[in-house]
Amino acid sequence: MSSSPKNPVGPWFVTGATGMLGGAFVKRWANQCVAMVRKQTPLPCDSVEGILAESGSIAAAVGKVRPSICFHFAACTNLAHCEQNPEYAQQINGIASATIAEACAEIGARVVYMCTDSIFDGKKGNYAETDTPAPLNAYALSKLCGERATLGASHRNISIRGNIFGAESGQSNFLKLYDWAVKSLRLQEPITGFADIFFNPLSVETLSEILGKIVQLDLPGGCWHVGTKKPVSKDQFIRLIAKSNGLSDACVTRGLQAYLNPQPARPLKTTLQTLKIEAAGISMPTIESELELLTKNP
Repeated sequence: MSSSPKNPVGPWFVTGATGMLGGAFVKRWANQCVAMVRKQTPLPCDSVEGILAESGSIAAAVGKVRPSICFHFAACTNLAHCEQNPEYAQQINGIASATIAEACAEIGARVVYMCTDSIFDGKKGNYAETDTPAPLNAYALSKLCGERATLGASHRNISIRGNIFGAESGQSNFLKLYDWAVKSLRLQEPITGFADIFFNPLSVETLSEILGKIVQLDLPGGCWHVGTKKPVSKDQFIRLIAKSNGLSDACVTRGLQAYLNPQPARPLKTTLQTLKIEAAGISMPTIESELELLTKNP
């Protein structure tokens, strides 16, 4: 484990800048960021080319930028693809994270790694940072491996565990939960709202702000949980999306995921305690205020 010094002067190195969270982050902190991209693409910040699946390419990009901090958001998040291709999931989510952490450790740069609430089995919910992870699928396992590699590279590195949502603005080839829900609600297409899945997600805009505060406050390394103050079920979340967008929820039918036995397996209760980060001086929002923020800034 490295005993890295305080952050040297340097930019913030960002992976995943073309994704939902990374895109919001570089928009918020554009002047401080240099994004690693597979090929040159329009971004609000400077960029450097690098390929996540190639260790040499990652190390070269980090060496070229020589950042003070790396925000590592890039990941393969498609559950079905990860389950069908576990070695690829490990390469992108696990091995690449280890390479980034090692390259940053060599120059004394700190890493902030974006993990997931899915590393828990979802049997009890309300997980604290001290609870033992128990991933149910290849995606969650690969993200946990990435977390362990990141934290093992330096005692100053941070893993953020949470769940995110936001409007993707065409950044993906398939719709994530919020965009899909809004589209379906507008068309009044049938939606099953799962009443047995509970989480406490943050908007990517709010999480981007929180991540900046974490660095500014120079919080200690280790795991930090983030999320809204109170959990909601997926059913409640979809109905709140309808309300915040002035849409009817008449097309939403209450259902239970437990009856479906989905593959890959998915945890039911991934709610996270946020007592630790709030005690550090960073308050968490309500889900209602998060949805209001999104509708004001689509």
